[in-house]
Amino acid sequence: MLGICGYLCLDLLPTLGEGQFVFVPGQLRECGAMRASVGGVVGNTGGAVARLRVPAKIRGAVGEDAFGVTIREMMSPLMQNGKLDLFVMKGGATATTVVLNPPGQDRMFLVSTGVNDLIDSSTFDADYRKGLRLLHFGYPPICPAMTRDNGAELRKLYAACADEGVLTSLDMSLPSPGSFSYTMDWVAYLKNLLPLTNLFCPSIDELRFMLRASESATPDDLLDQLFALGAQAVFLKMGADGAKIRTADTSDMETRFPAGWRNVNHFLPAAKVKVYGTTGAGDSAIAGLLAGLDMGYSAVKAAELGTKTAERVISNPAGTAGLQPLFS
Repeated sequence: MLGICGYLCLDLLPTLGEGQFVFVPGQLRECGAMRASVGGVVGNTGGAVARLRVPAKIRGAVGEDAFGVTIREMMSPLMQNGKLDLFVMKGGATATTVVLNPPGQDRMFLVSTGVNDLIDSSTFDADYRKGLRLLHFGYPPICPAMTRDNGAELRKLYAACADEGVLTSLDMSLPSPGSFSYTMDWVAYLKNLLPLTNLFCPSIDELRFMLRASESATPDDLLDQLFALGAQAVFLKMGADGAKIRTADTSDMETRFPAGWRNVNHFLPAAKVKVYGTTGAGDSAIAGLLAGLDMGYSAVKAAELGTKTAERVISNPAGTAGLQPLFS
């Protein structure tokens, strides 16, 4: 069973129409219907895993407010062969995000992180981890307690997973200018975390920022740096440029992973489909990858399932809500 945990929020998505979107201060701009969806790694990756009907235990934190109730009501019907386990933090506010996702443009976010500021290793305790094959945590740059001190709390969680025989997976988010995580030493953070992270799933933009790399650095240059810092397996999301799966040539890749995960270096081209929106695409790619890993697929076959899952999301006007089960 997969464990999907970390950042959780309620996304509010205005319909912006077909034209080019430009924000003009002082201007009133009408939009279409305002949709709501559950976001963050819990809503996007967790929701995608649930829609694929892969057994999972999904945990995130909410406050005692209407947004927290809404998240539970929206996610509970998805959990047909899994468990939604929301951690309610008294007196806190549920995180919210306004997502501006104009057709043909990259998305923009207005984020209030709420109770995600407070989650730590104890939020994902031994009871939650019981029975898991893999624990996937997402978005530490907007979960301060899991990021400070070079990720000491997240390392504590991953060390417990290692002792219990649970694989670990990590997804990032791009630090926001002016935030606590924007000026961090992310190289030191990764050096501390990657030796205990079995599968790392960053985007290329996140890597360029965290490794302080130039635009001329190639994907392979960035991957070389990650493996020098202790990476074991990396699924690199590159948007319209596709994805790469690369794994270490060590005996651990044979003892802890299914067959076909040792010494892999494979490029996956992006699908040529009409793009309705990119929200949740990267998280859904990870959902497909983790589903493949859980089913014993090789690294390449699991990564292919990941990219196919993302393709279904971006080519469907319903986004992640349009995902169909892997098995009927």
